[in-house]
Amino acid sequence: MTMKKTDLYKNLGKQIERQNKAANRPDRFGDGAAEIGKREKKTVAPKSVPLTCRLSADLVTRLRAHAQTVDGGVSAVVEMAVARWLDEVNPDGDA
Repeated sequence: MTMKKTDLYKNLGKQIERQNKAANRPDRFGDGAAEIGKREKKTVAPKSVPLTCRLSADLVTRLRAHAQTVDGGVSAVVEMAVARWLDEVNPDGDA
């Protein structure tokens, strides 16, 4: 019994899908990331949390002007300022 041309293409497509599923994916698609342990992940990048606050326009202008001179930009300046303030308010670091 002969098969229709569409059935032949359908079977060929299924065969190609099976081959693709069985093939190994290269590391560039994220498989290499599984090799990094928990300890190495912590040293790769610190966790950052987005923060939203309302500041006066004058203060934002001054902040942006100062951030241009600092490596890391506005985020680095705000992080340094908050760290200094917290050290002044609570020098022991206790909550």
